[in-house]
Amino acid sequence: MGERKQISSTGSRGLGVAAAVAIAAGGLATPWLVLPALVPGATPPALQWAISIAVVCAAAYTGWSWWSLRTVFLDDQGLVVRANPAIGEVLVPYEEIERVNQPRRGLLRNVTIRLRGPSPLGTRIRFRPCSEPGWAIREHSVVQELRDRAAGARASAPGR
Repeated sequence: MGERKQISSTGSRGLGVAAAVAIAAGGLATPWLVLPALVPGATPPALQWAISIAVVCAAAYTGWSWWSLRTVFLDDQGLVVRANPAIGEVLVPYEEIERVNQPRRGLLRNVTIRLRGPSPLGTRIRFRPCSEPGWAIREHSVVQELRDRAAGARASAPGR
């Protein structure tokens, strides 16, 4: 493998798990401790349970959405994706990239790479790109770079 360039931010997974735990802890405490203290007898148990279930679902979604982020490097041959200790690092050739997307709005503007076929990582790779100026108003530069590399690899692939 050639020289690598990291294109994803690090530490996102741990931050996501911490956010999920904070949401769960704060959200579970609110209907049982805070609301009854503010307005005694105004919060029926059914509402407390409904709020608790909604908070647990929100925390689970937050944890999953951050936990599914990968650490990604650009290499001469393709993307090097660090998944988990059991899988290790996986090389995804650029010609296997089908589509690269990033939402235009929102604070969580993760990049999603769709692959042409299944890989040890599945058919989708999500990562949070390293920050750069203008991140809130325009697409990250790595998105176009990945599109260009994928198009170039497909054009130069034998049999195409």
